[in-house]
Amino acid sequence: MKTLHLLSYLIFLNKFLGPDTDIKYTHTRKAFPPPSPLITVQSAFLSWLFFPSEL
Repeated sequence: MKTLHLLSYLIFLNKFLGPDTDIKYTHTRKAFPPPSPLITVQSAFLSWLFFPSEL
């Protein structure tokens, strides 16, 4: 359940902070632009912060 919350939160982050992302593209990863380094770092930090036991 935690993973689902994290996933939806990261999609939310990508929606507003990502370069050119949209939620409708989550089903086809090929349509996704590569994530910006900021998003990757922030995702890693947030997953460590909120779910340290899952890493």
